[in-house]
Amino acid sequence: MREFLLKHKRSAVYFPLAIYWSILFVGTSLPSNRAISFTVSDKFQHFAAYAILSFMLALAFFVQDKYRSVKEKYLIMAVLVSSVYGTLDEIHQIFVPGRSADVFDLIADAIGAVIGAVLFYFFNKYILR
Repeated sequence: MREFLLKHKRSAVYFPLAIYWSILFVGTSLPSNRAISFTVSDKFQHFAAYAILSFMLALAFFVQDKYRSVKEKYLIMAVLVSSVYGTLDEIHQIFVPGRSADVFDLIADAIGAVIGAVLFYFFNKYILR
């Protein structure tokens, strides 16, 4: 699997990440009365969304070869980028009708980012190696 991901970075790693991140952005840009509603807690939605984003970013940083320092610290970079994006997204939601910034959403985003990176660590250790 590792060889496949390394050989097909664009189609198997970068493209799915771009699609997911775009869906995440569009979903948080919709006014609250037009957003897709799930029956689970808002905080769990934030947690899950950023866990997935962080997992996918960790994979992207792991397979890339352009920046050695990013490759060496791929887990930290995934958490950092996911958390910064979560912060920017909360600020962005201030300007979306019916939405607001919430520090607890930001905390759920950050915890999700950490868990996503941890899950990728185990995925890499036991599945990819």
